[in-house]
Order: sequence, then structure tokens, then C-alpha cells
Amino acid sequence: MNTITPAPVRSRSQRVRSAVEMGLPDPRPVTTYSVEVTDSDTVEVTLDQPCIIREPVWALVDSITGEEEFPVAAAVTSPTKFKLIFGKAIAASIGFIRVPYMDMQVQNFSGGFVSPGAQWFRAPA
Repeated sequence: MNTITPAPVRSRSQRVRSAVEMGLPDPRPVTTYSVEVTDSDTVEVTLDQPCIIREPVWALVDSITGEEEFPVAAAVTSPTKFKLIFGKAIAASIGFIRVPYMDMQVQNFSGGFVSPGAQWFRAPA
């Protein structure tokens, strides 16, 4: 006589926690970048790997006053380049750009983010 054995009873499993929730570094690749002033009111950001670029709002920071200037528009030119347009001349005292932590507007194809924080792109005059 054949007997049917019931399937093992599974206990409710806990939700899988992310690396960040467990206190580990985010395993997704991080994209680095470079910045260049291309016009009096525009900077061009070149990413080191292709990304999905939506509408980034990265601030320029005045190295003397610490004030932030935000772009009025962003123009994507390729999967590795975009321009931030500020609508007025970029002051000579502005020397670095601040990238938000885990910016959802620019992500690489593995779901990783752009390296956050501030990066110098020119010495202030």
C-alpha cells in the first residue's frame, strides 16, 4: 500500500534583509565621474560607466561661502554624459560639486549609485 507523506511544514521565514540593513557595505557597484565647465553657465558630468540618467539635481558649492547653487535644468547627452545648466554664470569661487547620497536620478545598470559626497572639479579663483 502506498502512503502519501505530507509536505514538510515550513515556518514563516523572515524577510531577506539588504546588506545595508545588516550593517554591511552596499554590494552594488558605485559609479565615479568627472566634471568640466563647458560654458559660463553649464557643467558637463562624465560618468565612468553607462547609467540610466533621469533628472539629476547636483549642487555646485561655493568654496568661500559654502552656499549651494542648484541647476535650473539638466540635459542628458548620452548614457555616460549629462549637462547641468545653471541659468547664470558660474562664479569663479565655485570649485566643487555635491552628489546626493544614493541619488535615484543617476543609477548604473546594476542598480548601483554614483559615488556620493563632494568632489573638486577646479580650484577656486
